[in-house]
Amino acid sequence: MPLPVTYIPVTSLLSIPDVTRVVDEYGKNIDIDYTQIEIVRKAENKIPYSAEAEGHKKLGLLWRLVMNKSIVKDTVLFWDEPEASLNPRLFPVVVDVLMELARNGVQMFLATHEYNFMKYFKVKKRNDDQVAFTNLYKTENGVEGESEDDYRLLEHNAIVEANIKLLEDDIEGVF
Repeated sequence: MPLPVTYIPVTSLLSIPDVTRVVDEYGKNIDIDYTQIEIVRKAENKIPYSAEAEGHKKLGLLWRLVMNKSIVKDTVLFWDEPEASLNPRLFPVVVDVLMELARNGVQMFLATHEYNFMKYFKVKKRNDDQVAFTNLYKTENGVEGESEDDYRLLEHNAIVEANIKLLEDDIEGVF
């Protein structure tokens, strides 16, 4: 039996009223990422999302997917940039929720470009938690990858490199 899979794209159509009805009616004439429609359908979008901030919509979406059992034990969750449009003060809350889901059997693959969001996984990780940091990067021979339990051990880490550059520029008075 295949594992349940949920994919949450980085952009969202949650703000568009009746988006699933519009796609059902006009879908063949609309150039649209259908993974976004799938996640709205999975969420049974009955919440008036249009009045909420984008980050809160993400939290509401995650809650809805857990409550309607789209995310359960043995689910594989792919989430592209969960931190996008999220107030940085909510990073630890989202990481706590994701770590708890992982402790309850949800396997996750998250893509991020945000240092603080990535760092919270190291901060929140317990000794028995399994967290891996994976980096894909271009070489002359194509795309290569590396994976470590600690992001600081990655040889090619653009997130850390960018933050070091920012610190250096700040110290040198570039800004």
